[in-house]
Amino acid sequence: MSVYKNDRPEWLRQAFDSVIDQTRIPDDVVVVLDGPVSNGIENVLDGVKNSFDSFQIVRLSENVGLGRALSKGLNYVKNSLIARIDADDISVDNRFEIQLNEFSHNQGLAITSGAISEFKHDVDEKMTIKNMPLMHDEICEYSKLRNPFNHPAVMFRKEMVQQVGSYQHFPLFEDYHLWVRMLNSGMKTSNVPEILVNMRVGAGLYNRRGGVNHLLNAIKLRKEFQAWGWISRLDALKANLAMTVITLMPSALRKMLYTQALR
Repeated sequence: MSVYKNDRPEWLRQAFDSVIDQTRIPDDVVVVLDGPVSNGIENVLDGVKNSFDSFQIVRLSENVGLGRALSKGLNYVKNSLIARIDADDISVDNRFEIQLNEFSHNQGLAITSGAISEFKHDVDEKMTIKNMPLMHDEICEYSKLRNPFNHPAVMFRKEMVQQVGSYQHFPLFEDYHLWVRMLNSGMKTSNVPEILVNMRVGAGLYNRRGGVNHLLNAIKLRKEFQAWGWISRLDALKANLAMTVITLMPSALRKMLYTQALR
């Protein structure tokens, strides 16, 4: 988990409660503080640390961004299998058990994720469910146009992620950039059909997915995919045209598109 100053302590506590309540509780937890954080966040971390066999806090002197923070944190993880969790999301109580079973039954698997349920205020009032393609070949094809994994719900093998260069700095596309490097290297992937995470969403989510800078980063991402031979020029053109329309439309319309058409 990466935590930064704008994360809300009460949501962070809920995220940790959902980990403590798992049917398979992790024996090693690594929290990266991406720059200085509030006393409220420090108090939450102090309150939950004794719930785990190993609880490590990695403190970065300044905010470096999600990709760099997660890459740093991977160096401190003791286990091969790593589950990602965001500081404001709530994992379902058997999430880790489901994913560990997937790794147990799928030898050589590098990464698995699953569906997420999006909510705004009350976790019991679900807005939308974001499903993903399940089989490896479907995931590869889907990745040519869209991110094929729900990042807050992934579990992956540490050594395989580090083998392709780990997380890198690519604002709002850190995970997508990593997944395609893994797919392009021939690593085995899957998604499960079950909902694994209740993901908190708000207006800020759709605002971040708009604007010229976001569009330029998306175009840069597709250029790299094309240079790696993962997508064709036509694939890049189709994806960039779609992204241009989405990023430049009003935020309210973008929200409607994501919640009603892209789920």
